[in-house]
Amino acid sequence: MARTDFSKLIEPKDGGAFMDALHSIVVEGRNDNLQKVMNTIQAFMQFPEAKKQAEIQAFTTKGDMPELFTRLPYINILAENYDFGYEAAFRTATLDVINGQSKLTWELVTGSDNIVFAAMAEGQAPEIASATADKVLARCVRRSGALGWTDELIRDRALNILVERAQLFRTKFFVNKANEHYAAMTAAATVNSPITWQTTTETVGVTLDRDRKTINAASGYLANLLKDKGYGDTANANFLLFLNPTAMKARIQQALATANTGVIIPTQVVWNVTPVYTFNSEMPATTTTGIMVLPGNKIQRADAMPPTTFMKTDVASMTYQEYVHAYYGYTIADTDQLVLVQFA
Repeated sequence: MARTDFSKLIEPKDGGAFMDALHSIVVEGRNDNLQKVMNTIQAFMQFPEAKKQAEIQAFTTKGDMPELFTRLPYINILAENYDFGYEAAFRTATLDVINGQSKLTWELVTGSDNIVFAAMAEGQAPEIASATADKVLARCVRRSGALGWTDELIRDRALNILVERAQLFRTKFFVNKANEHYAAMTAAATVNSPITWQTTTETVGVTLDRDRKTINAASGYLANLLKDKGYGDTANANFLLFLNPTAMKARIQQALATANTGVIIPTQVVWNVTPVYTFNSEMPATTTTGIMVLPGNKIQRADAMPPTTFMKTDVASMTYQEYVHAYYGYTIADTDQLVLVQFA
């Protein structure tokens, strides 16, 4: 039996079926099948659950392993059920690319330049505005994690464990990323005084009327606060309302309905508001408190490098270590774009 040359295991070349490839790497010391093994494991991380289980059952016999990498176009269209709702609040910043790599920083203008548009006489040139506005430097930071695959797991062909650990590993990255963005939104929204649950003189449909008046109050507050900041026509802007679905989904869906059923309530929501529901733990602690946002503008995020995998073999412990690194950043340079909204 040949001794495994661990220093060459990462060379990307073609190989055979999955189990044969694993056997050749671990037992025979071949170095030409690792890329196919990694492609197959990655495919399983993204495979629909029912399909994945059917495929796993086919892996019980050596040589029965399907060539999953040939179906990658089908696999890649799967949308995982991660919380990406926060992305709607952030404008995606464009990073400069130097020598094929994205820069880690970008700048935001936080003030307003002295730009004037005026009527010109024939042949007259306008005054050139000076770029004197204040700026904020935003930065992408590296986030990293590591996962170990033991030689015993691979020799025993414990594919379910390999797949489940890979899924947990991947899910943790996106949970952490969401946590950071929601935490930033919550902190920024607390800078201004919250919009309280509005009062009503109605005697029927009291909660519905108060909810609608509260949504109108929060939208109107942001629109008026931001009208002179160069964000366009805030009187007709589209606002986002982030909320806990358990506490607020039924109430907000009813409040935003264009027609009443049963009880006629005179108040209607008169602003363009789209709800975004999330269970994220970094949202306000009180589940009846939401965040109203004018999205984009000075609320920005950027991805300099998506989650990227690097492999390393530790000959002392006989483990195959997977390191994942990603660069991303976010900033909220204008806290006036967010406000807490209380519905209790």
